Amino acid sequence: MITIVFSNCFVGKMKSTIFSRSNMKVIEGFWDKVEILRELKRDFDWELFENEFQPHKSSNIWKVFLLHIMDSHNYPIFDVHVFRFHHFIKYGFIKEIPNNQKLKYEYYKNEYIVWFKELRDEHSLNPKKMDEPFLKFGQILKLLKGFPIELAYSFSYLLVFFSFCK
Repeated sequence: MITIVFSNCFVGKMKSTIFSRSNMKVIEGFWDKVEILRELKRDFDWELFENEFQPHKSSNIWKVFLLHIMDSHNYPIFDVHVFRFHHFIKYGFIKEIPNNQKLKYEYYKNEYIVWFKELRDEHSLNPKKMDEPFLKFGQILKLLKGFPIELAYSFSYLLVFFSFCK
């Protein structure tokens, strides 16, 4: 019963009820550390998070999602599509997320979160409404991979496109 309730937290955020057995195993493993999650929610500490959940080793997208559940304002959603979007906006070409867990986690922690917060604060954007179009944009970029595509406008023009983010 407890696992179902905890899993529903993920279902609500992900708008899906289908999890593979391996995904359920990862999610159920978080329940063993619910007190640590509560502590992190009260007073976040990167060292405690990294020591307890070891996002640099495995299943880091799920572990980053824990951050988002704890504090969606400061820890945005991050997945293959968001990586693709951010990399394209920042570097001007489409790239897929690395398979290496450590590289993936370091990119999120050291590049994406920093960029996301700066953008959010500079333009007074709603983080929830930033997450959704960034994810969709990344999905569109996946379809365009292999076609000649370039970033023709500065990011400030794209903000007009994302003006509904407020």
